[in-house]
Amino acid sequence: MGKISVSVIGSCACRDFLEFGQSDFEVKTDIRFSSPISLVSKPLNNLNLTFDDLKKATFDVNGKWFKRTLINDINKTAFSSLKNKHGKYLLIDFCEARMNIAIIRKKGSCEEIYITHSGLFKKYYSTNLKNGALSGYELEIINPLSFSDNFWNSIMDQYVAYILSLFDEQNIILIENKPAHFYIDQNGKLESFKTDFHLNEIYLCELITQKLNNMFLSRCPAVRRIRIPDNPVGDSCHKWKTHPLHFNKLYYDYLLECLDSIAIKNNNDLTNIFNKYSILFNDILFKAKKDTVLSLKESSSIDFVDVINCVEEFASIGRKKKALILFACSKKHFFKNLKRLKK
Repeated sequence: MGKISVSVIGSCACRDFLEFGQSDFEVKTDIRFSSPISLVSKPLNNLNLTFDDLKKATFDVNGKWFKRTLINDINKTAFSSLKNKHGKYLLIDFCEARMNIAIIRKKGSCEEIYITHSGLFKKYYSTNLKNGALSGYELEIINPLSFSDNFWNSIMDQYVAYILSLFDEQNIILIENKPAHFYIDQNGKLESFKTDFHLNEIYLCELITQKLNNMFLSRCPAVRRIRIPDNPVGDSCHKWKTHPLHFNKLYYDYLLECLDSIAIKNNNDLTNIFNKYSILFNDILFKAKKDTVLSLKESSSIDFVDVINCVEEFASIGRKKKALILFACSKKHFFKNLKRLKK
């Protein structure tokens, strides 16, 4: 039996899990770094980006793939590439909708197009496009929250119409990816995402993705759904670096098992898999929290505020118990109380 062909429109999470283990799936089309807004936007007259416009090696790894991805987003050829070469199944999520939109206007003209203002676009714009292919164009950055629900509904109508022209509804798999709030660092300790950039990514992803999932499902109720258990955890050792959408291996094992159930075993009931991995997700989170506290215990110096924050992650604790923690001023008394609080 040959490999089952799939296409991807979505975030890295929709593609990364297919690289784990002996995957029975072959990726035919891979569309990432593209907001649904950009995907359905019409091209701008006389703007036709080529590889020659991207001569500087902004990315050393997979440079050709990155350039092709950007060219498809700007030239509006992503969907035509999907039509020319697509798999049996389509894997999608709407996490890329969290990204800002760059409105490109030709100076002295009212023509405009929407381009995904991804990190990919920003790097190539500053090194290649600003003084090259887009030197005669103006750039305006729009936050995705600025768009009304009516606008998003219009985008979703166009998006759904196109993918249904290529795929049977039951061969479309919506992966309801959601960002991690925590990640495990290289020492096995649990860390929360704290930078403004990461917190903004989490906020936008949670807010916009859920809305678009609902819009999509109202139009395509027969698609297969892969829900994500609570408490996904990120990984600082991920090949694409630390990010709320770059997860630990268990997350990808879960997605692969769900896809295997749908596409190979023809079983749409993912309840048992979901329940199993819900426990595993929580186990990993709890173990990382425990190891983090134990490492604090062994540390020669302890930041009292950080320790209290760590304790509060175990469970919601009442004001009385918080007061007990505040009285544990020494390391010795603190961990004696901590042991009692966790019971």
